[in-house]
Amino acid sequence: MCRTLALIMWIGFLLAASCTDIRYRMVPDWMNLCIAACSLPGFQPGNLAGILCALPFLLAAVCWGGIGGGDIKFMAACGMQLGLQGGLMAAVWGTVAMLAYHLGQFAWCSYEKKQVPKSYPMVPFLTIACLAVLRTGG
Repeated sequence: MCRTLALIMWIGFLLAASCTDIRYRMVPDWMNLCIAACSLPGFQPGNLAGILCALPFLLAAVCWGGIGGGDIKFMAACGMQLGLQGGLMAAVWGTVAMLAYHLGQFAWCSYEKKQVPKSYPMVPFLTIACLAVLRTGG
């Protein structure tokens, strides 16, 4: 019962973080802490390695920029729920989803002769991917 409630709260915080990222282009630290805290019921030591799924985002932020600290902390918090394998799967799927969205935007803006957006909020794409990994049991 407690685990199910924590999972429902985790999904709620993911959705709230997505809305916040879309609206303000940031995810507050307290929201990431709540996402991480929802993984505590039923916690297994192996899930702690899920924090490492944020490393590719950290590396990209340091080397190329364009990724905010909220995205990095969000993936670390989600990794605690999904574990290392599930977290990395969500990171890849979320990045691919954002790339597909960008390609669609690029095509549409080229057709309409408009400027292509320079950035997108990433957390909504990562949320969709985390929910997909959770659904598939990853």
